[in-house]
Order: sequence, then C-alpha cells, then structure tokens
Amino acid sequence: EASAAREAESIKHRVKQACPYVAPGGCAPLRPPKMLNCGMALKRQETDHSKRKTKVVASLGPASWSEDMIPKMILAGTDIFRLNCSHRRGGDFERVYPLIRKTA
Repeated sequence: EASAAREAESIKHRVKQACPYVAPGGCAPLRPPKMLNCGMALKRQETDHSKRKTKVVASLGPASWSEDMIPKMILAGTDIFRLNCSHRRGGDFERVYPLIRKTA
C-alpha cells in the first residue's frame, strides 16, 4: 500500500514537471504562459519529408493495404510500414510487400 502511494506521488510529480500550467486533476490552466505566439500556428509546415526528424509509422491492415491506398500513404509522408499480422490471410503479405517496395 505504501509502495502504491509512493508511485502515485511520483506520477503526480512527473505530470507537474511536464505540464506546469495545468491544474492537478483538471484542464484549467493555473496561469497562462507569459508569451503566446499565434503566428506559429499559422506558419506553413515543412513539406519536404527528407528534412523531418520524426518518422511516420503506418500500420497496414485489410482496409489500407490496397494498391490505391499505399501510394497515398507514401505521398502523405509515411516512412515505415508495419504489417498487422492479426488480420492476415494466406498470401496477403506476399502480395503487399512487393507493392510497398515498388511504390516506395
């Protein structure tokens, strides 16, 4: 019981460090940030995917591993495809894998 209480306090402390402007247990801010730069929200995002540091991982399943959808996902910025094995039927991966390689 004491261990659970220490763990709960530790979690509260980590949340407080990560989100200092949010009231404990709620969404109401304790105080607003000193400066709010609204121009950043309107700034055009980088569209050159080679300059991104973050990689986009997409899980493929029956609804998304079609010949039409894979090129759209690549154009949208997908870097890595994960094949969802829980929906696999015989021959699915053997058909999808070459399609991904050819399209990429």
